[in-house]
Amino acid sequence: MQDRIMLFIPMYNCEKQIGRVLDKFDQDTQKLFGEIVVIDNISPDKSIENAVSSLQRFHNVKTTVLRNDQNYSLGGSIKVAWDYAIRNGYEYVITLHGDDQGNI
Repeated sequence: MQDRIMLFIPMYNCEKQIGRVLDKFDQDTQKLFGEIVVIDNISPDKSIENAVSSLQRFHNVKTTVLRNDQNYSLGGSIKVAWDYAIRNGYEYVITLHGDDQGNI
């Protein structure tokens, strides 16, 4: 089933939190998903750099980091994620905020 589940993590100014969010995914948890997609909403901080750095330890799931062309707000980023999921054949999308609001 993991090939049909995409995890989407929106972020804006999450430089300090995105590492903590991604650290929650151990090797077994990574296997639950077909892909983890982080979408940055043109953060002026080092959110992208920290996400890319944290994702380098992920070996059991495909990871993708995207950056919006402009600030689409959370709703716009969700639309970008759903479009990506549909184009890539995912049937399910789970959202986990990049600012560490939730717990996996």
